[in-house]
Amino acid sequence: MADKKINSQLMAPNCTYYFDFESKKGREGKLTITESRREGNEFAQSQISLDETVLGKFIDELTLVYRELHPLPIQEEVAPRVDVNPVRSGSPWEEAELKAMWNLHQKGKSFEEIAAVLERTTNVVKVRLRQMEFKNKHGGKQ
Repeated sequence: MADKKINSQLMAPNCTYYFDFESKKGREGKLTITESRREGNEFAQSQISLDETVLGKFIDELTLVYRELHPLPIQEEVAPRVDVNPVRSGSPWEEAELKAMWNLHQKGKSFEEIAAVLERTTNVVKVRLRQMEFKNKHGGKQ
């Protein structure tokens, strides 16, 4: 697989989300989500990085969060398929899931709704990562 780097961003009131996907030949890809928000006159930033293996473990939760906020099936929400797939073939992370929120932004959907999806998705991922770390430290099975 050739090296790939994909960057996109979503802007919401007082907040911007940056998505950076990078993969190097022969190594697993990594998605970094950065939230940059304005709090009064100050700016705050938080970030989470997930490799493809971890992303695969969370695809069901991410899909459920997305579908809960968007009653139409994802296939109807997403623009026509794009040739650039941000992850290697065979990955459990589906292109439609990764691009769904960006496509909503492109279609002029509510920034507040998109921000809510991103916030809930990121929180789900953070909670699951903490649970996995706890299990690993205490000898639990996945």
